[in-house]
Amino acid sequence: MSTDALPREDPHDVPVPASTVPDSIAEVPEIPISTHSHPAARQMSGTAFVLLIVAIILSTTGEVLLKAGVNRVGTITFEPQTIVRAFMQWQVIAGFVLLFGGSLFWLAVISRVNLSIAYPLLAIGYVLTTIWALVFLKEAVPPSRWLGIGAIIIGIVLVLYHS
Repeated sequence: MSTDALPREDPHDVPVPASTVPDSIAEVPEIPISTHSHPAARQMSGTAFVLLIVAIILSTTGEVLLKAGVNRVGTITFEPQTIVRAFMQWQVIAGFVLLFGGSLFWLAVISRVNLSIAYPLLAIGYVLTTIWALVFLKEAVPPSRWLGIGAIIIGIVLVLYHS
């Protein structure tokens, strides 16, 4: 590392002389978070929407697999033997893999779209998870829950309409 300045990752960063590097965390000045974003990053594009749907499908499928796996184990406690039994279920391992995959696609989404648009659209996952639970886990879904799902869908439409 150079003694003149710390390495820069962003070409807009100002070099910091090495002599001003703090010795403790208490001396680190607060750095404002950049609020500027590329103009194209503000709207939900077709590509970003496809990435979002893939992220949601991977994540919700992962959640259903986690539930299917723990259903085979029973109640999970924080005792080592129940955790080990849970991780011996292929559904649990596959569920975590899919959740991680969904997170990678989510990173691609939020690199393209404002979080205030993208995050509310994750509510699509609530709708899909309820459908997956009904179909694959044979869970009962009462009418009151479907009304709530309807309200969520209205919210999703409003977020998409105004973005």
